[in-house]
Amino acid sequence: SCIFLNRTSFSGILTNDAGPIGGIRQNSNYPIGCRFNRQNIIKKIEMISSFRAKIEILSYDWVNTINYISNLSKNKADIIFYFDPPFYQKGNKLYRNYFTQENHYNFYNKLRSLPYHWILSYDNAKEIKKMYSNKITMHIEMPYSLNSHAVRIEKELIITPLSLPEFGK
Repeated sequence: SCIFLNRTSFSGILTNDAGPIGGIRQNSNYPIGCRFNRQNIIKKIEMISSFRAKIEILSYDWVNTINYISNLSKNKADIIFYFDPPFYQKGNKLYRNYFTQENHYNFYNKLRSLPYHWILSYDNAKEIKKMYSNKITMHIEMPYSLNSHAVRIEKELIITPLSLPEFGK
């Protein structure tokens, strides 16, 4: 149900402004199913499932996730954690449980003391770039929606203390 709602809704899936793509009357150029390509979704799920022995998905909030990670006794070199916090600039419009500015700073302070490798994706906000200015940052340009033929290109930030490969060379 989460995948269906994500692929057929606009403005986030759990906000007061959310609704079906194409509107209630479906009189838009974009019908409700324009981002719900069943075959592509199945392929993605099957591809991701091939890594199931190597991936653990945690369903805690960020505080409990970082506390859990901090108490692990596994080999630190073998693990990388990926975090995808709510967007800084429009999070309050996209998510029911968005971060306040204080949450973003608290998350940063907890993350920088994490004893494991991590990768973080964020929206391209100047506040985030300033906060993580001592980390390696890569800009990723991508269509606004990865599953549509969107013309609008957005920049996201990939942030990590790890060395990143250079692309385009």
